[in-house]
Amino acid sequence: MRTVRSAALMALLWCGAARAADPVLLLGGREWTVHGSTDARDVARGEADLPGVWVENATLEVIEPLGAAARDEVFVLAATFMSEHASAKAVRYRILVRGGARFREAELLAGPARANLRALRSRMSAPTLDALDTTLREVKARAKRASQVDWTFATAQALAEVIDGSTRRDALAGVQLILKSLGDGHSWATVLDDQGRLTANGQQVPYRAPQSRLQALDDRHRVGWLTIPLLAATGGLEARTYADTIRAGLAQAVDAGACGVVVDLSGHPGGNMWPGLEGLGPLFGSDAVVGAFKPGSPWRIEKTGDDRIWRDEVAQMPVAVLVGPGTMSSGEALAVAFSGRPQTEFFGRKTRGLATSNQMVPLGDGLVAFVMTSEMADRHGRTFPNGIAPSTEDESNEEAGVRAQDWLRTQAGCR
Repeated sequence: MRTVRSAALMALLWCGAARAADPVLLLGGREWTVHGSTDARDVARGEADLPGVWVENATLEVIEPLGAAARDEVFVLAATFMSEHASAKAVRYRILVRGGARFREAELLAGPARANLRALRSRMSAPTLDALDTTLREVKARAKRASQVDWTFATAQALAEVIDGSTRRDALAGVQLILKSLGDGHSWATVLDDQGRLTANGQQVPYRAPQSRLQALDDRHRVGWLTIPLLAATGGLEARTYADTIRAGLAQAVDAGACGVVVDLSGHPGGNMWPGLEGLGPLFGSDAVVGAFKPGSPWRIEKTGDDRIWRDEVAQMPVAVLVGPGTMSSGEALAVAFSGRPQTEFFGRKTRGLATSNQMVPLGDGLVAFVMTSEMADRHGRTFPNGIAPSTEDESNEEAGVRAQDWLRTQAGCR
């Protein structure tokens, strides 16, 4: 890559007759336009010790027309700058600046990933680099779509994203880029808190308890109504309480003589699927196989908790399952478990379409990746790449609930 002297970086070139064109600067051995800049100026006097070009609130973009093959050779890998409030992201063909950034030739890598991976790695701290290397090794070995990724480019982008990191947790943004490159829409990464719970944007995800109630169908018949939310805990007391709460709600309905059950998954966006499956277990029966990972192991129901609800008549109760676009991931896993179950009907709208399985990969210091490794299949081997859809879609969750009750009134024991 040709070296450009700092003095050349400060030269802004102008062209165009009818109107003032975007300024052009030389950076990384190439010409860049500066789109939307509120300020693109030379170094101020008295700052000779900080040579470079100051650019504020702009997009820098390679200006020469490029074919697809050429583009692969000129994306930006890393841009280092100096400004208290500036931010820059390295993306293909562009550098985005929010705030002000002072770019210096010696601190920019622009060119093919294959030529710059070693340079990028040499700039990184050992903990951050090790977390990324672990991610790459595990994702390549496990991910269902690993063979479809341009690993050289994905690696370069991940390294550039966290080049200033110093800890394993600082690798998070790079890990997320690696997982995004898989294109499966479901692989992701986060940091666990001290209790092993998932966090969202660094914030603890609060525990939400499953809810249960009795719903009257008419003067003589009632059904149990179970609302199943997300569970962020990967294990421990919260997971145990979650399963026990679902099973206690089901037991309450059975003790009250309920003739059926509504299982509301419409607001279940994911998390840990196993406690939900455990809590709902009596509706399937002990030792029942209700689904499987494909490829992977079957989902077998194990008998836990109070014996009085592990009865054939409970496993044969009519069940109305409410789903919708808010039903995702492990929420869809519970829906898949009901797919093919006798005396079962779905109501609502199609689920999100993330009925795939993720393996958790610990990366150290609480950093974890969840890598999509397989599809979810129901007891008959059917998969749901586009989501689980009711035979008739409803306009709203309220309409779905009304139709679910109407259907239950037609079932034996509820008539």
